[in-house]
Order: sequence, then structure tokens, then C-alpha cells
Amino acid sequence: MTNIMNKSGIYQIRNLINNKIYIGSAIVLRVRKNSHFGKLYRNKHENFYLQNSYNKYGKDNFIFEVLEYVECKDELLEREQYYFDNLKPEYNISLIAGNCLGVKHTEEFKRKLSKIHKGTKLSEETKQRMSESQKGRICTDRQKQRASEIHKLKKMSEETKNKISKSKLNHSRLTSRQVFEIKIMLNQGLNQRIIAQKFNVSSENISSIKRGVTWKNINILEGSEI
Repeated sequence: MTNIMNKSGIYQIRNLINNKIYIGSAIVLRVRKNSHFGKLYRNKHENFYLQNSYNKYGKDNFIFEVLEYVECKDELLEREQYYFDNLKPEYNISLIAGNCLGVKHTEEFKRKLSKIHKGTKLSEETKQRMSESQKGRICTDRQKQRASEIHKLKKMSEETKNKISKSKLNHSRLTSRQVFEIKIMLNQGLNQRIIAQKFNVSSENISSIKRGVTWKNINILEGSEI
């Protein structure tokens, strides 16, 4: 005997606390059920309303119920729209059928989809749901971007930290007189690495002095500090 959950049909996910529902159609009901509850459990469901409610009330307060088995798969769309029109599910973002089958549609199915949707006007309630859902996704994207930026800032390697620390330490070791001598050597065109070895500092320190990044107050032209 074939498992009835392996059939096609229309289903609803119902909140046992407030009886609000989500309606959908599926080629294989079992697969669709597992997909829904798997995403809800991982907090990855595409539906903003359903996910928030699931997070609030918990998994034990949501059940999957079959509303109707549909033998002909091409009739799924019409039956789904029927339940949308009559039950007005609170959790569905759009009350237009055909968005949740999760399969590649045949050309005949697409024609039926187009025919049903022609002349269908979105209610203000549906527009509001879609708008709020989009806002929720934008907020999530911004949060992810911010988290990524924070992670990058925290990811400064120990090697980089050590270089910065060493550079500061070397800089503090130099005296004004030594820097004056270094600037004279640089002015004479001596190799920066040789100068660094002479004063026991890093080449980066010598380069910073040459570029005027550090020790700007030492002026060799006047032989004094600015």
C-alpha cells in the first residue's frame, strides 16, 4: 500500500495556539513537510511570518495537515488557489497560487498559472505582507554584512599585531640625537637596512622616518627640533 504522504495534494501548517495557518501545494507531501520543518528548525525558512511564529511558540505547537489529495498534478494550482480564496491563510505572504511547489513546471502548467493570475489583483493585506517580508530580509542582510565587517576587524593576525608592537617599541628606543643622525645618513643616500642594523631598529622604522611619518619634529637643515 502506497504511503499517503507520498501523494500530491494541498496542505496546511497550523499553529495549535492561535490556529493561524500556512497553505501550500506539493508534488510529494512528505518531501514538502520535511523541507518546511527542516528549515524552520534551522531558522532558515523563507517565510518571515511563519519563521517568527515558529520561533515564538516552538516546534511542538505546529502541525502539518493534508487538506486534499490531488491525483492530477496539473490541478494542484487551481486547488491551492481555492483554499487561498476561502481560508485566507494568515502566514502566507502572497495569496496567489503557484509559488511553493518547488518543481519545474510544464508548459501546460505555466499556461494555467498565467490564466489564473491574469486579472488577479493583490489585496492591500497581501502587499503589506510582501513589503514587511522584504524589509525583514533587508535587515537580515545588513546584520550579516555588519557581522562580517566586525569579524574582519577581529581577524587581525598575531603576526600583524607583533609587527605593530615591535615598530612602536623600536620607535620609542630612538633618541632625538639618533634620529638626527639617521636623517643625515638618509640624506647622504645610505642604505636603509644598514642604518636599521646600526641603530638596532626595523627597516620599517627607518622608512617611516624617511617618509616623515614619524619624528617630523627633527629638522636636519636647521640642526634642531621644530
